[in-house]
Amino acid sequence: MTRPLSALLVVVSILAGAGPLAAKQPEEKAARVADSSAAVQDILWNDPEHKAFFNYQAYLAKLVKDRGLAEGSLKYDTEASWKKLSKEERARRVEEGEAFLKKVFEEISTSGFTGMDQAAMVKAVWGEDVLKAVAGVMTARGIDDPAQVKAAMDALGKLKSKLGGVDVDWQGIFDGDKRGGSGYVDPVKKLAGKDYLKAEPGSPFLDSLAAPEVGKVLATKDSFAEFLKESKVAPAALPGMFAMYDVLTRAPEAERKEMAHILPTVVRFLQDGKSISLSQEEGVLGMAVPGRYDRPDMVAVTPAITEADPLIAGKTLAHEFQHIYDMYTGRYYTMDSELRGFKVAVLYGRSIKSASPDKYSELLNSDDDDTRGIMRDIESYSKAYDAGPQPFYQAVAVGHGYARWQEGVFMGRIPLREAVDPVTGAPRELEALRAMRRKAKEDIELLEKRQEEARARTPSRERDKELEKVSRDLLAARSEFNQHDTAVTIREIRLRRMQSEVQWVNKKSQAKGDKQPPPFDMSLSVDKDYVVP
Repeated sequence: MTRPLSALLVVVSILAGAGPLAAKQPEEKAARVADSSAAVQDILWNDPEHKAFFNYQAYLAKLVKDRGLAEGSLKYDTEASWKKLSKEERARRVEEGEAFLKKVFEEISTSGFTGMDQAAMVKAVWGEDVLKAVAGVMTARGIDDPAQVKAAMDALGKLKSKLGGVDVDWQGIFDGDKRGGSGYVDPVKKLAGKDYLKAEPGSPFLDSLAAPEVGKVLATKDSFAEFLKESKVAPAALPGMFAMYDVLTRAPEAERKEMAHILPTVVRFLQDGKSISLSQEEGVLGMAVPGRYDRPDMVAVTPAITEADPLIAGKTLAHEFQHIYDMYTGRYYTMDSELRGFKVAVLYGRSIKSASPDKYSELLNSDDDDTRGIMRDIESYSKAYDAGPQPFYQAVAVGHGYARWQEGVFMGRIPLREAVDPVTGAPRELEALRAMRRKAKEDIELLEKRQEEARARTPSRERDKELEKVSRDLLAARSEFNQHDTAVTIREIRLRRMQSEVQWVNKKSQAKGDKQPPPFDMSLSVDKDYVVP
């Protein structure tokens, strides 16, 4: 369902008729109306003094056509409809429309775009130059540097003539009044106030999720909103983040308990200076992106998320933050990781249905094909989840295309237990890499011997060339050894990590009295018995 459009509409109401006093004095009323009408200046279609207003009408008309919206779903004027209006009605519509555009422009210039639709609207109404200038102001505000904000505002101010009749509050935009704040933090003072010799306080990840500062952020939706604002979360992600908060905090007891780690993980992730940022990846709404040493680095959302219902976007974000949690706890990415992400989606869907059956039904029967398709998909793999681990694995691995064997074991596209299997899994690949490393080491020893022999000979031009050639071959052999040695070391670490996870799952299963350990690790969270090698 396309969300942001409704926020861009100008709702024009019909003027009420004259009141009782005017009815008692018809002659005086007629005279006043005549005088008023004479004072109103007629505004013709595409009047250059009100270009922004008319560009906006054209933008809405194109939007209806391009997206196949029903006629009347957006209110706008055309040249034909404009001719049918009185000049008083024309003036009133322009006044209201420009007031709306002024409000939108000021909000965007101070708080940034809430979605791709707003950026497209600015371009359509005011042009490419204004769009770039507004983006420049947004970038400068993100740095919190008054000098850069002023420079960006000056650049935008030079384009006043291109605002097409919209008179904005430039001072209010610059000094922070329109932001509800009190100006800007001086970055120099902020940096000078930091003690660079002070070690950063560390906290074990699992302990940090229960820290008072995390609880304070999640205490209310308002405190969560303020935290997201301070963390400079991408505006495109905000509707989904708030929807996720509503679902997870209002989930039934069982579901809420299983997903209790997700919102605290969001807070820890952002407190660590990581980002929820806009990306251009095709075909997805969001991704969890690892950084060095398999630690979480970024959650990326795509422009497509702005077109999704916020509850659908929230489902995606909850899924991705399960991956972030796994990165923090040291669970290496396998097919089991995706099963856990989809299990979160199952519980998330059930939580929506429990908290608001009407909203769940609305999504399931949405007029938007993508929303309806995603909800039908949730219902499908929820049934597979209820049917058992193997049907659920099939729904995710094959139904959603995660079983990509050609990418190899260490892309994590096979289940955890298969990855650690000594015959068909990662140990076999690891042993092959060790063999290649041994071979490279033997080559190095042979070449080192030849190099020493070449050095010991009586120098000549031809012998010097042979010494240089064997030295170059030795450099290549050492490089090959280093590549194999690094690959072996990384795979040893990852295999050890996956074996540790299997041992933890087996131990938990045994403690519960299960006859057989589960085929997949679908425990959404871990406890302090979980050991990361």
